[in-house]
Amino acid sequence: MQYRFLAFLVNMNTLFERYVTAILKEAAAGRSDLRVVDQDPQTLDLDRQVNVRPDVVLYRNEVPALALDAKYKRAEPGTDVYQALAYCHALGLPCTVLAYPAGAEIAALRHRIKPPGSIEVVRLTLDLSGTVVDLERQTSEFVASVWRETV
Repeated sequence: MQYRFLAFLVNMNTLFERYVTAILKEAAAGRSDLRVVDQDPQTLDLDRQVNVRPDVVLYRNEVPALALDAKYKRAEPGTDVYQALAYCHALGLPCTVLAYPAGAEIAALRHRIKPPGSIEVVRLTLDLSGTVVDLERQTSEFVASVWRETV
């Protein structure tokens, strides 16, 4: 006997990235000094040949204040930090955020990069578990943590 089921796949990385972007846009909506841009194209080199595209760039008074990359996966410090450093260099920022869903293998952390630059890559987590009320509280705490990292 064969059974047929309707099924669909969800790209959790895309869903997480869109959720993080949406909550940051919503939190910035009432502020005239903040603007959140998703998938903001930037270039890393002076000849504008090397393109980078942070998931989110937060502008304060039209000046880049923070780049954020959302990752629905296990943290890969080497690869993820390299990508975050590229965003810092492209935007002239001293700090960028890597956002992950909370889990046993991922903890909030701050990577202080060796001189000559004084760049920090901050790893934040967003707990997606619990009730809707829990998620709303955890989302508010996550947004507050992101705002604290802006220059």
